[in-house]
Amino acid sequence: MKESFYYFFSGTPQVLAGILALFAEWEHETIREQMSENKMIKWRDKRSFLGKTPFGYTWNNSTKQLEVNPREAEIYLDIVNMYIEQGMAFRDIAVKLKAEVRVAMRDTLLIFLDE
Repeated sequence: MKESFYYFFSGTPQVLAGILALFAEWEHETIREQMSENKMIKWRDKRSFLGKTPFGYTWNNSTKQLEVNPREAEIYLDIVNMYIEQGMAFRDIAVKLKAEVRVAMRDTLLIFLDE
């Protein structure tokens, strides 16, 4: 009984707990780094994306890759052209697209009005 009492107050459990904490921290960092690297590799290879599918692309479930959506890509190129080449403001671009009856936004759902 005396030996176990001495062991508890000798500092050995604290040292062991500290070593276990170091291993846990190292393991956590290793897992975080690996997950981050894997996400970036998938994103670079167009096998994954963060958040919603980017405008101009659709997600193909069979190939597990982003594919260009020709219809949205055309609108995207028009938006870029209006902003860069014509110097239009974002609000003016939105008004023009709505006036052309090409697209409408409804609760973040893009609706093509010419179908």
